[in-house]
Amino acid sequence: MSDFVSELTSLLNRNCKENGSGTPDFILAEYLFGCLTHFNSAVNRREAWYGREQDQRFGIPLQETGMTFQRWRKKPVVVEAVQWDGTAEGATPIINWILENDGTANYYGPGKWDNGEPRASYIKVQTLEGRMLVSKSDWVIRGIKGGFYPCKPDIFERIYEPVYEPEAMRAERDQKERDRND
Repeated sequence: MSDFVSELTSLLNRNCKENGSGTPDFILAEYLFGCLTHFNSAVNRREAWYGREQDQRFGIPLQETGMTFQRWRKKPVVVEAVQWDGTAEGATPIINWILENDGTANYYGPGKWDNGEPRASYIKVQTLEGRMLVSKSDWVIRGIKGGFYPCKPDIFERIYEPVYEPEAMRAERDQKERDRND
């Protein structure tokens, strides 16, 4: 039995996914593996029918340039983020949060930073890629490496969704964060 089928069997067993059918997990794993194998075969036959060469790793047509453009999905990671309301009062907790987590940020009130809008306020954040400005309604994200960066609201809404965690888990996480900061 392949490592993949063994891991799939273990996954099915851990999560009780036979749903009362009484079918042993290893039989379900072999069935699912067979489905994937037949699907890959069908894709390869379809592409051969149309005269397109396949990338055998992903079943994606190779490009004429020799480069393979592949589709990628972001891995699910949890980040911390806050949306700025554009005010000095709203900037204070954001800047404090960044500074408390070893980041660098400054507030610039209206007229203090010329970015084409003389009445706008900005938060300047030092990111891993250099200095970036946070505008009103932008989100400030603390990434997986601990760095901070701004994100426009429309992009944020397309990429992120709220994480709902039980109160007990939230309290435990907050306590660990407080212990780490002490």
